[in-house]
Amino acid sequence: MQNILQFFKTFPEYIPAAISAGTVVLSALPLYLGLHYLLHRRSLKMPLHLHIGFFGVCGIGAVLAFASVAPQSNVFPPVVFRSGLFLVCLFLAYFLVTLIDTFLIDYYLVRRSHIYISPLLRRIVQYSIFIVFLLIILERVLRFNPFALFAIPTILTAGFALALQDTFKTFIAGLSLSKTLRLGDTIDFQGVMGDVVDINWARTTIRTNGLDYYFIPNTLLQVNSFTNYSYGDPGTGMKLVVGVSYDCAPAKVKKVLQGCFVGLQGLAKEPQPWVQLTEFANSSMTYTLYYAVTSVADRLQIHDQLATRVWTALDRAGMQIPYPQHVLHIQRPKPTEPTEKAPVPEKILSALGHWELAQVFSKEDLEELGRWVHIRTYAAGDIIFKQGEEGDSLFLIMDGFVDIINGTDHQGSVIAVLGNHQVFGEMSLLTGAPRSMTVRAQSRLDVLEIAKSGMQRILMKRPTLSEKLAQVVAERQKAEPMVDSHSGSLSANADMADTLLERIKHFFDL
Repeated sequence: MQNILQFFKTFPEYIPAAISAGTVVLSALPLYLGLHYLLHRRSLKMPLHLHIGFFGVCGIGAVLAFASVAPQSNVFPPVVFRSGLFLVCLFLAYFLVTLIDTFLIDYYLVRRSHIYISPLLRRIVQYSIFIVFLLIILERVLRFNPFALFAIPTILTAGFALALQDTFKTFIAGLSLSKTLRLGDTIDFQGVMGDVVDINWARTTIRTNGLDYYFIPNTLLQVNSFTNYSYGDPGTGMKLVVGVSYDCAPAKVKKVLQGCFVGLQGLAKEPQPWVQLTEFANSSMTYTLYYAVTSVADRLQIHDQLATRVWTALDRAGMQIPYPQHVLHIQRPKPTEPTEKAPVPEKILSALGHWELAQVFSKEDLEELGRWVHIRTYAAGDIIFKQGEEGDSLFLIMDGFVDIINGTDHQGSVIAVLGNHQVFGEMSLLTGAPRSMTVRAQSRLDVLEIAKSGMQRILMKRPTLSEKLAQVVAERQKAEPMVDSHSGSLSANADMADTLLERIKHFFDL
């Protein structure tokens, strides 16, 4: 600073030049601050291009003002000042183009009017406006006729057009895609599904779920079909294809598969999900589950949850998903009952031992009953049964938890949570009473299902067991009602055991 002051003391004739340059800078300062305030009020950031254009105009303008007023200004040839003026106009054009893009295109059209303008189209608009400014500057400042540039021989023009025809096609394709494709859209092109992360004049870049990047020329997107899952409605249709054995009746398979949609989060309300038998394949019948999701971003997670439910539901129902292979079947009579001497797995006997009514049965009875039970697996959110449904079995939890819900709606209030070794559905097994509660798997669930057919074999051999069962259940009902107990006309009095015994005998035809 002292050196600058010393310079002006020594050469006071340069003070007017410095004042002239300072006037240019100080005059531009309010414009700069006002532009900052205007952008801040509209929640916009000051682009780097605006900084470059503004300071380019101010810097070169201040230098020109200083040089034009300085005592030795006559030593500079006119071409120097004309070149400086040309640079000032060039930076001013750059500044104005950026200003138009920021306020007119980015703020008004994109943010306020919600009109999508592709990055390629924005660049074309910017370059077009800048070229118009450049032509005016060339003609007004440098006294140069810009139209002389277009006086190119016809043959040369045709040669350039022939050489660049593919480039022109790609460029036009990029423009035409701006109405159907935008950044962030999820598309499927020839089996490659991903999110659009970049669109330029030559190609479109998509990123798959596996974080792979595919670069697709715009010409291919223009002449080939592709699916845009984000176009229009933000939801999207999905499908899951599964093959099921020919041994399973289609009506039963459809019922099992349709139940997999119940309680699944993220499904759209319209259209309702449905299941169709779509093909008789070599080793299986092909079923397609059609459904719609509300969010494209969550589609893979929802698809995974549904596929898990389908596997567990089919496994639980004893419906096989065949391997893709040819199997030679030799027809033999199907056994109508399990082998009498087949050993019962230890985990089944252990689970039966935790049943409160196991005290009524002998060891031989439990082994006999163990041959007629089934281990069922449920996924989180699966509905085991609903309130009011007919039932003739109980479930003993081997691993996992269930929610006991009051009401037929699976989203109703949870009144209890049951865990390992607890049972539900006991009265349906003993009396055939309808389910009095809705039961939903809280997590992955393994249960032991004891059905009427197995219990009936035991009671037919030992009819006196029915009296013991009625007595134990009646005592428990007086102390604490069972989960899913549907007592109907039963009341907590001395005749409860007799009434229950009559219902058990009637249900099992004793």
